[in-house]
Amino acid sequence: MKKYALIYCRVSTEKQNAEGDSLEMQEKICKRFLESKGYFLYEGGVYCDVFSGSKNNRPGYDKMLDFIKNKPGLISVVVVKYIDRFGRGGVFQYQMMNRELNKYGVTLLDTGNIIQPSNNTLENFGLEYDWSIQYPSEMSETSSAY
Repeated sequence: MKKYALIYCRVSTEKQNAEGDSLEMQEKICKRFLESKGYFLYEGGVYCDVFSGSKNNRPGYDKMLDFIKNKPGLISVVVVKYIDRFGRGGVFQYQMMNRELNKYGVTLLDTGNIIQPSNNTLENFGLEYDWSIQYPSEMSETSSAY
């Protein structure tokens, strides 16, 4: 069964897009990452913003989230180049956005491999509670989300 993914790219300004970490370059890097991990990019599945990452309202991200909500179970992963391309609003904003994706069964990944999958410490017993889920890379993620 194919595992479908979406890509999210963001720059803060048009100047950053032209002179820095362009949306096009982020997309290329994310596509290579997805191929190496065996994911398939869903057709039209690249969402971009030229918007400050410290803002909660981002048109590209909002459109991506609406797509995920309207196609439950279709998308497995959203990939970003680095965590700071996902958001720059601090730890709380990062965790809120990540949990929102998780609510729809979508895992956030980054091409730098900072984000690691969560695991259920009670999986062997067939149980799962909020407190039994561990996030091995939580400290690294939150320090990168500054």
